Amino acid sequence: MSSRNTSPREESLADADKPRGSWLSFTLVGILALQLFIGLCLLLMQIATALVIGVALLVLVGAAHYFIWGRWLGDAIRQEVEEEERQNEAHPR
Repeated sequence: MSSRNTSPREESLADADKPRGSWLSFTLVGILALQLFIGLCLLLMQIATALVIGVALLVLVGAAHYFIWGRWLGDAIRQEVEEEERQNEAHPR
């Protein structure tokens, strides 16, 4: 038992009166949760930003590829077709 002359019922009542947590612990846990939430949001924003930049770079490379190679090859193919048509008109089969 205890050193004082108290009954077990009195001891349990004394324990029930003690606060289980203080405002400081709740505040610290709230601040930690807020920091974790903000950190997660910033991380997701960085990932989203990286994805947007990556997609934009792929689109730019694709557009450059189209305008450089597509136009150049399109002109070359058009010229070849025109030459073949001229040859077919000059020398019909």
